[in-house]
Amino acid sequence: MSSTNQEGDTRNQDQKLVNEEQALQSSNSDNNNSSSGEENEKKKNANPMEWDGPNDPRNPRNFSMVRKVYITGNLAMLTFLATFASSILSPATQILSTEFSISSEVSILATALYVLGFAFGPTVFGPASEVLGRKNPLSAGMFMFAIFTVPVAVAQNTATIFTCRFLSGVFASAPLAIAGGGLADLYDTLPRGIAVAGFASATFLGPVLGPIVGGFVTMSHLGWRWTQWLLLILGMSSVMLYFFTVPETYSPVVLSQRAAKIRPESRTGAIQAEANKKQIDLRDLLRKYILKPWIMIAQEPILALITLHVGFVFAFLYLCFEALLHSSRTVAGISE
Repeated sequence: MSSTNQEGDTRNQDQKLVNEEQALQSSNSDNNNSSSGEENEKKKNANPMEWDGPNDPRNPRNFSMVRKVYITGNLAMLTFLATFASSILSPATQILSTEFSISSEVSILATALYVLGFAFGPTVFGPASEVLGRKNPLSAGMFMFAIFTVPVAVAQNTATIFTCRFLSGVFASAPLAIAGGGLADLYDTLPRGIAVAGFASATFLGPVLGPIVGGFVTMSHLGWRWTQWLLLILGMSSVMLYFFTVPETYSPVVLSQRAAKIRPESRTGAIQAEANKKQIDLRDLLRKYILKPWIMIAQEPILALITLHVGFVFAFLYLCFEALLHSSRTVAGISE
């Protein structure tokens, strides 16, 4: 009997311990749920940063027309400079082949590799402009473009010229990928067409003027290396003017910057812009901006045809530059 009573007491004590542990776990889970609920409630109660009405002067859509035209001019200038640099070295192909003892076909790579960089740069600058805004990625890209003209100007071998020309093209693609979004930040649907027309003209005017200016510089006493020093001067002056005089125009980034300034002054400190609530997901960026264009090309025949057409136009344009220069050298040789 005594042993039976002892076993019963032991079972009762074990049951009490189990009940106490269950009660402790339930209380902890309740505390965790309440704390997470409080955090979610704080997030919900966070004051969203928005424009002060439809006529807020800090909204890029409400900038004065003079200011919009100035910003558009800066974007067009950077776009023109990026495409201008693509063909400025084309008149020097024969000089490069003679100076570095390479064939004419190989010397054309100084132009072809630069244009090839246009295919890789937008995959980086496009997503960056949607996360960091328009101003900083565009400024960084054009600054690095100007920096990589220096090694070409002082190069002593073709490997340096070809590598740095390709990297210049990669960074020079920043305005090609970002300027269109900058125009969409400024203009409504109807006036945007005029701004885009100016932007598109700068895109095709640059490659046309490049061989003309490059030809004068190459044939002068300055020589072909001064084509790159000219790009350095124009690039640095243009990007400095843009960086110090043109504001950020991407609304989510403008609102987040404004919220960061106001937050310390607010009592609650809970002012947040919509862009701050979204966490940067690398997988999402890769899916949206790197894989999605290829998926669209594969699934949309009209998009694939337009892409082929634009590629053919660019290839034909630069082929005309080389053909014209080759024919002019042939005529000059016959006349001599």
